[in-house]
Amino acid sequence: MGLFEEFEDQGGVKAIIQVTLSSLKLWRAEEQAKSWELWLRELESFSEIPLFFQLFLKNTRCKDLLFKVLAGLPDSEISSEGQSKTEAKTRWEEE
Repeated sequence: MGLFEEFEDQGGVKAIIQVTLSSLKLWRAEEQAKSWELWLRELESFSEIPLFFQLFLKNTRCKDLLFKVLAGLPDSEISSEGQSKTEAKTRWEEE
């Protein structure tokens, strides 16, 4: 059995999604957190399909987006003083 299959079998995919969902509770941009929560819940549902998450992670844009949300990047950019909140919201809504 491959590494990723073992990761899936041990609940790693669900753990990543659950940790990311938990991190949303710390976001200051509540409206954005709700949007990303919906996206993560859908990702969690689709992850029940065999091989879906493997294919999801092979797509660089999808993988990067998941880890950016996990790191709280949308929240920090929207909540930062350096750029317009509207610009940041628009950018992340387009993602």
